[in-house]
Amino acid sequence: MPRGAKEDLTVTRNLREAGFFLNRRSFISLDGHLFLEGFDKGRTRERVFRKHRNRCVVCGVRLHPDAPMFHPHCGEWHHPKNCDCVGCSELRCSPTTGRKCHAHRTEGFHRDAKEYANERSTS
Repeated sequence: MPRGAKEDLTVTRNLREAGFFLNRRSFISLDGHLFLEGFDKGRTRERVFRKHRNRCVVCGVRLHPDAPMFHPHCGEWHHPKNCDCVGCSELRCSPTTGRKCHAHRTEGFHRDAKEYANERSTS
């Protein structure tokens, strides 16, 4: 199983039959988290952008879901709990933009957008 999750076979089979999962490798875990592959992941990515209103959760910059890599408004889907659930997901700036919103354990990284904004305004 990917990322250490165990598949809930009954629920996953029911969701496949209902048409929720289109990729055969997508599944729901025993603890209720989604693990998606292929087209299923692409559909969910759009929901993550809508949930966060196309804004980075760390710095608040407006991001575009179809921006190419190295574009200043390139956003990435962040998985803090290693699952693909929309409720567990965040939207962050891509490291290619020059902002460090999606970096972990790096100097200058701030989890809280207000803290990051305060630091930028004083410098």
